[in-house]
Amino acid sequence: MEDLYELLGSLIIVFYGLTVANFFLKFVLRHFRKQLQRFPRFFRFYTSLVKFFVRYHRYFGFATVLFIIGHFWSVSTTRGLSTTGFIAAGLMIFQVLLGIFGKYFHPKGKAWLWIHRVITIILAIAIAIHVE
Repeated sequence: MEDLYELLGSLIIVFYGLTVANFFLKFVLRHFRKQLQRFPRFFRFYTSLVKFFVRYHRYFGFATVLFIIGHFWSVSTTRGLSTTGFIAAGLMIFQVLLGIFGKYFHPKGKAWLWIHRVITIILAIAIAIHVE
């Protein structure tokens, strides 16, 4: 069972990383577009990569939550609850809910987006503390 929750924990980190990559890839495209366009083949590849991550961003987030549920179940049945893990999982679920809110309710202003981004940083810290 220990191998299972370690695998699920690793998958959480991988899919969380894929989710966060969306922001960084778009940031590079937004701020370095002219430099990237000097290399047309790479630029086409890069824009395709960005489109892929934008398209599947929400699915990476949902996969992360599914792996959190499995990780939570496997750890809680063998070792008991972890406070740091519970906090990290709660932040991730809140993060997904913010994403759903932004996607389907189209709030005016960018406050929700900034909260979504700040939670990403807090979540990364919570995961690092949990993994220790």
